[in-house]
Amino acid sequence: MEFIALVLALIAIGIARNVTMRSKAMEARLSLLEASLASGVRPSTIRTDGPIAPPIVPETATPESAERTPSTPPPLPPAGSRYRETVDGDIPEMPAAPVASSGPGFEERIGTRWVVWVGGLTLALGGVFLVKYSIEAGLLGPEVRVLLGGLFALGLLAVGEFARRKESLSSIAPLPIANIPAILTAAGTAVAFATVYASYALYGFLAPPVAFVLLGAVALGTLAAALLHGPALAGLGVVGAFVTPVLVSSDKPDYWALYIYIAIVTAAAFGLARIRLWRWLAVTTIAFGAFWMLFDIVRPNTLGPQAFDIIASFALAALLVVAGFMFGPPAEQGRVEPVSSVSLSVFLFGATALVLINNHADAAMIVFALLVAATFAIAWRAESATGAIVAAALFVFAVFAEWAIRANPELTVMPGGAMPGIGTRADEGSISMHLIAAAGFGAAFGAAGFLAQGRSVSAIIPVIWAAAGVFTPLALLVALYARIAHLDRSIP
Repeated sequence: MEFIALVLALIAIGIARNVTMRSKAMEARLSLLEASLASGVRPSTIRTDGPIAPPIVPETATPESAERTPSTPPPLPPAGSRYRETVDGDIPEMPAAPVASSGPGFEERIGTRWVVWVGGLTLALGGVFLVKYSIEAGLLGPEVRVLLGGLFALGLLAVGEFARRKESLSSIAPLPIANIPAILTAAGTAVAFATVYASYALYGFLAPPVAFVLLGAVALGTLAAALLHGPALAGLGVVGAFVTPVLVSSDKPDYWALYIYIAIVTAAAFGLARIRLWRWLAVTTIAFGAFWMLFDIVRPNTLGPQAFDIIASFALAALLVVAGFMFGPPAEQGRVEPVSSVSLSVFLFGATALVLINNHADAAMIVFALLVAATFAIAWRAESATGAIVAAALFVFAVFAEWAIRANPELTVMPGGAMPGIGTRADEGSISMHLIAAAGFGAAFGAAGFLAQGRSVSAIIPVIWAAAGVFTPLALLVALYARIAHLDRSIP
């Protein structure tokens, strides 16, 4: 691992330095041309200083024209042809037509982009594995491991900031090369995340409040740095932050520490996506949040941490992602915005899975009911999130249908009707909780479907509310009747 990292770093530095020098020479020539045009002097009368390039004639020139003496000016190259300086240092006139850009070449693409990105990722993984490998091999002490990780993170951040301030290492506009300062800073933030998390979850050096403050400081620092360095830091930093808990693991995971960490990273990523209006970053954060939301959800005694993660992620999405609501981006009136609706629907699905996995425990049902009610309030105020109402209606039906089939599995293969000795009594288990919740859901969806008519300039918004207001009460009635009466025929 160390040998590969060293080779990649040397290759990246060498090739990137070569391309940087070439781009600076190109920039100097362009500046000379601009100065000559501004002063009214023909470019052909301006001579360049420094070493003279060997005579190179236009590509379309004949062998006879190549034998001209230096005192004879060469003919102007045809439009679109490539050329360089002549022997006496004169700069030929610019082509009549602009030269079409052929895109980055193989050397630029490999040397200034992919190799540098791989080098930055290697640095980040090297810092994380510095902690992980030392744990497995028993090298040094825990305090020294954490100290080395912190120093490595600070070193990467310092070099990244120095490179950003140093003009010779920063990216040049005419030649879009890989942003080396952003890569170095991103690697430093990823290592910083890993070091703080390991100090708290693996070694117990930090109390929960201190770990919370430090993780929050690193997340806010990443957000501030991404505002300066652009999307390169945002992408690599967010991915590194979400992947860190997988790389730095423990035999006895602390789920509260994990989900506090996930909540802080989610808040920083959503905040950055909102400030810079990066939709891709919001979608990436939602995808990673969904993964950690379902991580080890089947393990016992994780209901509390899982519920905290789902509620926190839902609240952050509502505050920062939903368009036209609270601190979200501007919204177009009467339009259902996909990212706004999907962000709420994803975490509402997590609440549904929490109920099903935990056998309809009362605490899980309360979390689910709160998120459905919050979805109602958000979609009622922000039309961009109306699509989440469809997901809420389907998830409500799924919860109660699974509850009915769980108690009466024969309903899926046998005809309706009460069967003695099969199933549970209507007054056992959490019947009361489900009846109260179903009554509340049915009344809320039905009333909202009626009251939403005429509130929007768009036709699709009231249609969604009306469909949910009709479907949900009927679906709940079917599920409850199947659970309590086994779908037995009863005229009253």
